Amino acid sequence: MVAGVIVMLSSALLAAGWTLAIGDWVARNAEMARLIQAIEGSEAAMVATQEEVTALMQQHAQDAEGGELIDGLGDAAGRGRDSIAYAGTRVQGVAVLPWHTSIDEAKQAYLAHNAAWQEYLDRASGNPSEFVTPQPLVDSTFAAAEPLLRAAVPLLDLWDFGTRIDVIYTPPEGATADDGPGQQVRVVHSAL
Repeated sequence: MVAGVIVMLSSALLAAGWTLAIGDWVARNAEMARLIQAIEGSEAAMVATQEEVTALMQQHAQDAEGGELIDGLGDAAGRGRDSIAYAGTRVQGVAVLPWHTSIDEAKQAYLAHNAAWQEYLDRASGNPSEFVTPQPLVDSTFAAAEPLLRAAVPLLDLWDFGTRIDVIYTPPEGATADDGPGQQVRVVHSAL
């Protein structure tokens, strides 16, 4: 009788352990899915800003006085800053369980990158010459987030996070090795 109870308790504990492990794995995958999706949205806002700035520079390349260009760049920087700030709130809003420290570290590292972009565009909204100035904080925070994002990918990756991170960190077309690991801020520098 006692042996039967012990076997039943052992089986129940084993089943509970497996249930908890599977539940934790599902939670990790869900958290990473939300985080990667929010990061993709943030990166899209950064790319859209760079594309708008590049288009303005090309459109006004022959403008001798540059007044319209300077106004347009300042406005684009302000819009970009606001769009990237909104995207940052989406990243910040990703809930992570307290014991999923690798996911939280990746989230915090990416938030530092998003904040660096906001600071950069805030400066550029008042002084568009920032668009032709190297942005080491933007570049370094982008590079620093990559290994943390990769480390946070769950062992059994349900939604191909590794490939999605590869896409985020693939250098833009036309970038050189000196442009950094896919950082979009360099696209404008090379376009000037």
